[in-house]
Amino acid sequence: IGRVSPAMHKYIYKPMWWVIVHKFFKFFKKKKYSMYENKIVRDFRDGKITKEELEKVVYAFDLYEPLYSYVSLENCMVRGRNGIVKEVELAYYYDKATHSRMTSAAVSEAEKILSKVTPSMSDFEILKLFHDEIIKRCVYDESSQNRDFIYGVLVEGRATCTGYAKTFQYLCNRVGIENTCL
Repeated sequence: IGRVSPAMHKYIYKPMWWVIVHKFFKFFKKKKYSMYENKIVRDFRDGKITKEELEKVVYAFDLYEPLYSYVSLENCMVRGRNGIVKEVELAYYYDKATHSRMTSAAVSEAEKILSKVTPSMSDFEILKLFHDEIIKRCVYDESSQNRDFIYGVLVEGRATCTGYAKTFQYLCNRVGIENTCL
């Protein structure tokens, strides 16, 4: 929670603006949403996206969807020529069944925290509740395999700053408190 440096605006506000517009217009469209509505997806399909642009998209996804950040960004394979991406092979930390089990467990633990939020609570009180619950449940541990994930914080109780931040962001998103993870 806080201000974003001007240098980060192009990485945060452009993808965020697209999400806001998409969510708004979905109420007025009769046809089902297509991922090709996003220019960067069309550019990727047409072989016009650079590796740097792809990294921005992956970073934005990781930033705004903390629950689904089980993609190993370091191990993704990007193929292409002359700086243009032709093919991307994502590398996941876990198989689909394991990811599903971990996500369910993390969401279940998050629900326990969210159930403590009452309509009479101010935003500050809600944020303090989230902070206190995270600190009570988790210790800082760089050796934990799931240190950067919500699962590490809420289920295993061991994580790093990234795990803490993603968990806090997820909880804020669930109650509609605007936030940005930097």
